[in-house]
Amino acid sequence: MQEKRRYRRWEIEKTAQCRFQEKALSCSLGDISLKGVRILLKATEVELGQSCDLTITIIGELEPMNISCDIAWQKKVDRDIELGLYFTRIRDKDKERIFQYVFDHFSQQIITQWWSGVN
Repeated sequence: MQEKRRYRRWEIEKTAQCRFQEKALSCSLGDISLKGVRILLKATEVELGQSCDLTITIIGELEPMNISCDIAWQKKVDRDIELGLYFTRIRDKDKERIFQYVFDHFSQQIITQWWSGVN
């Protein structure tokens, strides 16, 4: 299957907090890109098109990232729900923090991807 995404996703496996209409829930992050994130929630029903606020804290940093998202897709995984979220409002400094996290942990993959197909 050919990947149609514009931005590469990176496995992150961290916990976060998300808020759907004033209901705060703990979630697990599966992967992240510069445009969105995949999360896993415990048995909670949410509607497509609904928005949420996501709070992510990267280890070693004191200030959490607060990101507004919309739900792009969802699917049931056993008793849990997996959601694809795309960022609708994110501060520039948080984009930089995501890029820095990815670069610190996946730099060789980034370099390989940059130069793939170049002779």
